[in-house]
Amino acid sequence: MKSITILALALAGNAFSGDVAYKCIGADGIAFYRSGPCPQVSGSVAPAIGSAGGYAVAPGMAPRSGFTKTNTFESGVTAIEHGDYTQALKSFRAVAARGDARAQYNLGTMYRDGQGVPQDYAQAAHWYRKAAEQGYSYAQYNLGIMHLRGLGVTPDSLEAIRWFRLSAPQGVAKAQLMLGLAYQLGQGVTQNYSEALKWLRLSAGQGDGDAQSKLGWMD
Repeated sequence: MKSITILALALAGNAFSGDVAYKCIGADGIAFYRSGPCPQVSGSVAPAIGSAGGYAVAPGMAPRSGFTKTNTFESGVTAIEHGDYTQALKSFRAVAARGDARAQYNLGTMYRDGQGVPQDYAQAAHWYRKAAEQGYSYAQYNLGIMHLRGLGVTPDSLEAIRWFRLSAPQGVAKAQLMLGLAYQLGQGVTQNYSEALKWLRLSAGQGDGDAQSKLGWMD
């Protein structure tokens, strides 16, 4: 438990990611997710979509004045936008059961925050894991945090860092921060200040204030 406590205290205020806020389209036409605004592409802003309260959303979607209550991923997002968490839950459950990682992530977030369902960290971890195992970077980060804090799962710093190591290379700033701290402290990985600086700088470069603060002490 000691290693979990040390790493957790190193960033006591660190929160879960609700950061699948932007889906961008790169110059090569391939979609990717960022926790902040999309970069410039060929002189213009890459197409993006905004956050629906920290949930994954679909390309091209915008708030609508009305919606059809069908069980699709898009109807789930629209229900979230309208505050209809009961319908969102139905939609995301139906789509998640078919293996959609975005819907699985959103179900995890609903259970984590108690939106439309009683708060249930075990169910949150269950759905985050399903999305994480498909490579969904923000689910990987959130699952790491749950293992770090022992929310719905057994506290396990090694398992937490395993998920951070999968999430960080995909550009999740908070995962980069946590991985940098792990290398700085030698928790779950061999202590390595060069690696610590590498990941903290990547996180800080995306505007993460905690990473910028840590770098101020290390540089």
